[in-house]
Amino acid sequence: MLKQLLEKHSLIGKCSAQIARNYHRGGLMEEGETYGWDMVRCGRLTRAQLVDIRSAFHFFDTNGDGLITTEELATAMQYLGLQASNSDLLNMIKQADEDGNGCIDFKEFVRMMTEYYSQMAKTMDIYKRVFAEFDNNGDGFIDPDELKLIMSSVGESLSDKDLDEMIKEADKDGDGKVSFQG
Repeated sequence: MLKQLLEKHSLIGKCSAQIARNYHRGGLMEEGETYGWDMVRCGRLTRAQLVDIRSAFHFFDTNGDGLITTEELATAMQYLGLQASNSDLLNMIKQADEDGNGCIDFKEFVRMMTEYYSQMAKTMDIYKRVFAEFDNNGDGFIDPDELKLIMSSVGESLSDKDLDEMIKEADKDGDGKVSFQG
């Protein structure tokens, strides 16, 4: 749930990277940083993703002690205009809290977000494969004729007007066809 919260409110990448660069408290951040850089070295994270993860962590860790508590999570959610019950907050913490101390340290946060990025990449790969399957002529676009073929293959017969509306809704650059932008 915490991962979805971060995604939904675009916190990944929007928090201050400068705060993240200047932040090292106790041994918790160093251990998490080491783990984070291990994930970069083995290719599971990019440097930019690690910076984004660090920034998001600092957004939640309002007192700067290197731990995200249920209270800090509640504060961050209120800031975002969201309400969660104490039970929901405890469940969010529990999902990432590997050492059972009731808080999320930076290493646990990096692990959670590494998994999040991995799942995002897998989902994006699926979307790309499906898009390529529907892109019959392989030009990188789905045009109205291809969409019509797709819809008829699943038993949907749509008017040209309906097809044009579907294309228009997904057509980000106004060229009359859908491109994969991922």
